[in-house]
Amino acid sequence: MRLNIFFREPKIRLAIVSLIATFFIFFIRLIVYLNTGSLAVLADTFHSITDLTANIVAITSLFVASKPVDREHLYGHEKAESIGTLGISILLIMIFVYILYESIHRVFSTEYMLEFTIWSSILIAITMIIDLWRARALSRGAILYGSTVLEADSIHYKSDLMATSSVLTLSIIGSLYTGFYIKYVDMIISIMIAGYIARSSLRLAKMSIDELMDKAPSDIIDLFRKTASKYNVNIKSVRARRSGSKIFLDAIVEMPSSISLRESHEIIDKIENEMRTQTKKYIDFIIHMEPRDETKDLIIKRIREITRTYKDVKKVHDIDVKTDEKGYHVRFHVEVDPKISVRDSERIVEKLRHDLMKEFSKISSVMIHVEPLCIEERSVREIVKEVLNKDPELKSIIKIYSIKILSAEDKVLVDLVCGISENMRIDEAHKIIGRLEGVLKEALGDRYIVTISLVSKGSMEKL
Repeated sequence: MRLNIFFREPKIRLAIVSLIATFFIFFIRLIVYLNTGSLAVLADTFHSITDLTANIVAITSLFVASKPVDREHLYGHEKAESIGTLGISILLIMIFVYILYESIHRVFSTEYMLEFTIWSSILIAITMIIDLWRARALSRGAILYGSTVLEADSIHYKSDLMATSSVLTLSIIGSLYTGFYIKYVDMIISIMIAGYIARSSLRLAKMSIDELMDKAPSDIIDLFRKTASKYNVNIKSVRARRSGSKIFLDAIVEMPSSISLRESHEIIDKIENEMRTQTKKYIDFIIHMEPRDETKDLIIKRIREITRTYKDVKKVHDIDVKTDEKGYHVRFHVEVDPKISVRDSERIVEKLRHDLMKEFSKISSVMIHVEPLCIEERSVREIVKEVLNKDPELKSIIKIYSIKILSAEDKVLVDLVCGISENMRIDEAHKIIGRLEGVLKEALGDRYIVTISLVSKGSMEKL
């Protein structure tokens, strides 16, 4: 009953057609080799033997992969395709090693001769036409059925096509020129073919190993995140893996608590259908839904709204809300006017804490970090000028070419490009730059990380 799958499964039918074509090509190449004695043709002929083995491996792996889920294989048998692909790549590497050995051996041999004719060129051209048709058919099948084995075979036969084209070139040259050096051309072309085979085999091996090791398909995960955000669904965790033509994705998502279970399922169905439509792939979804804690979102929103009403609070950042059995624990940073006193900052903290805990009875703790307002780029420039004006010796030695400011998490990066005499020793220049860094850090404060890049004077235009 299972044997009927050879006639029902399109992927297997395509692989069987490829096997028949390989038999035909093998006999043509064997005839050409027996008539020419060419190592390059032998490489192609020997390649056909492994093609036959690879075809059998491909058909077997596709047959196993097509088996339905059973008690011992709950995710199906799709990974058999990856095992088959890895087997094909190992065979290709073995071919590369043999051809390389034979090429080196024949360089020092004077016993073999090459005899190309117009008929050898015609026969090689026929094998190229068959390979071209087969590679295109397998490539279309790989895309249509999402099969890694068919993709591997397609890549394989495209490499055959390129390799055989060089053999055809050799055959044409050999039919016109029969001198001593033709054997070296034969050797070079055979090594090029072997190198191309090795490159293809390594690519196939990586592709199959990645799948066997469950490498995450980042494109699918990114698409899931993008699609979920479109429907206002928060993602707590997501992971995915490939198995042949199938993709398995499981995730934990947070749904708005204001909607019903039925509405939640409808949203998830839309996400799943949209992803399958965009990728045109079979994706097996397992999505666990949890109610979103909307109180947490509301607390964050209210912190931003309340702090706007405080005259001395200029910015708020790094808001973090955690929960446990005691309730909500709130942490955030506020930037205030640098000129206010410590006592004034304490009053701000006390009032913010009081306002939040009054509005949200479930808040258990509030921790607020107060810091001076981040100095703007213009203010940093002014501070740099002040520092140099206070130290005429430093000002006479250093030129400031550029100042850039970048906020990174809770730090502010200040990058300066400074010019100094090109004749000055590097150890002296380092001491001067270190001196400037020290003065600037003291003037700017701990939140600022000062980095100075040193160039010779005149290499840049002064800002």
